[in-house]
Amino acid sequence: MKWPCLPPPATIEQCQQLLLARFKSGHYILASADKQGYRTLCYYRQTFLFVAMGDEGTSLLRPSTDDHLLGHLWQKASGKIIMVDN
Repeated sequence: MKWPCLPPPATIEQCQQLLLARFKSGHYILASADKQGYRTLCYYRQTFLFVAMGDEGTSLLRPSTDDHLLGHLWQKASGKIIMVDN
């Protein structure tokens, strides 16, 4: 899906809403990997799923609300999120 070319978000709230919209489109996931393991966040069947796999096993988190998801993301990775098309 091609997203229209819009100016970048001016506020944190606008950035968060853009992030939610992109996830809910089903065309984006958030993934990261390091020596502690692999993590991915996706929107599947109208539910956010956060899966982490590492030496200590696998965990699955289902954030109950959009606010809970954003709180978790902003706490863990707000300075590291980069949106990339394609």
